[in-house]
Amino acid sequence: MLEQKSPTTGASAVKNDGNKGSDFQQDTQVKSDVFTASPDTSFVTDAPERPLRIMPIDGFRQLIQDIIEEYTDALGAQRDFVTSPVLTAGATGAGNNMLFQTNSFVNTAVLWLLLISGSGRGKSEPMSQILSVFDAYDRYNYEQYLDKHQEWEDNGCKGKEPVSKQIVISDATQEARNDVFWNNSIRSLLYVDEINVWFEGMGRYSGKSNELSESLTIWSRKPLRINRKGEKIKYKRIEEPFMPITGTIQSYVLPETFGLRKLMVNGFNFRWLFVFPEIVRNKNHKDRPVNPELKSKWYQVVKNIMDYCNNERHILRLSDVASERYNRFKVWNNERADKYEDEGNYYLSEACRKFDVHALRLALAVQALNIGAYIVENNEPPKNADIIDDATMEYALRLCDYFFETAKEVYNLIISDKEPQKIGHERLWAMLRDEYGLEGTAAEAKGLAEAVGIAEATIRKAWKRHPKKGESSK
Repeated sequence: MLEQKSPTTGASAVKNDGNKGSDFQQDTQVKSDVFTASPDTSFVTDAPERPLRIMPIDGFRQLIQDIIEEYTDALGAQRDFVTSPVLTAGATGAGNNMLFQTNSFVNTAVLWLLLISGSGRGKSEPMSQILSVFDAYDRYNYEQYLDKHQEWEDNGCKGKEPVSKQIVISDATQEARNDVFWNNSIRSLLYVDEINVWFEGMGRYSGKSNELSESLTIWSRKPLRINRKGEKIKYKRIEEPFMPITGTIQSYVLPETFGLRKLMVNGFNFRWLFVFPEIVRNKNHKDRPVNPELKSKWYQVVKNIMDYCNNERHILRLSDVASERYNRFKVWNNERADKYEDEGNYYLSEACRKFDVHALRLALAVQALNIGAYIVENNEPPKNADIIDDATMEYALRLCDYFFETAKEVYNLIISDKEPQKIGHERLWAMLRDEYGLEGTAAEAKGLAEAVGIAEATIRKAWKRHPKKGESSK
């Protein structure tokens, strides 16, 4: 049992999470902002449903909660618009060196978080300020790169040419992104304020770009194979691409972006976690500077996460109690997905099925943030940092509850003027083949299977049973 004091209030918080060996997660108690959307969430929490949809923060250590509340108050922002980039920062800091292994599957904290609201509702500023810590790192690394490159030139360009290691990608072209992967194998972050700019840049209208399929490959943590003419290294293989994505979008733009048929049938939409709070306006709020002490501690939290994950690779596991909770969730979630499928709503059925993965990745991000905060308070990492306890898993599942509710909100917006399509899984893969103009070759089936994370035989069977127009099924 550990007593910790709030860095701002001095109030004690005594923890007892019921897990042996867990000495740093804060007690996850039911608080007023817990939102439980599911009809039966006894595997998550016994808290009643709350009318106002808001992301809970009580699964973080008190320091992280204080930082979130301070930025929320100082900027007059919706709290979800602060909590979301905090999660992104935790995921990015952990990078490729904090992994979650369950059976034969390995996950990293690749989170795609999209902030949604109308124009002028304060989405961008909280994200900019929270994630500015990575900008500071990039500026420092760039200055170091310029000095080393000048020294290399002064020595007659002998030896290996220095490269610039950056984290934040704002130029969302494939070439820029892949260069970052090649030079920095631990972490990167695609941060595009207006996410529709990324959509427009990936050539989705012409159908000639493969960036969409590459993005699915990155989310699934599959190797990237890059062939480029005119470069010194014509073939590059990136074994473990790592790229969280975050940005903003205005709600009225959703139908013309996420409402595109291609994105609704290839699984792209289901990789996203939508931050879509119910807006509460504070007309009397006046912006003020963020408390410098808490801002400094936030920077220190992220630095601690990066230092901790730079030194060695950490393979995390669930405690026995957390594993039992997660397994009960998977059974329940699969039943929920089957129910939507039986009703003919294949969109929400497929959205459900991705939450098995979302839960683990959210737990990783929370774990990283709590480790960073613990080091700020104790000057050393916790002894049991590689075990995700039941309190953290329970909190991650409540976050999933929030994100499934927002996924339904997005679904309602993008299909409001469309008739839902009732299609089976096999027909879906056939529609995807036709949408991309594929010929149905074995190589194409293999590529698609790797991109979406399913068996190649499933794709080939679907294409055989649903042939292209003018062909007959065999």
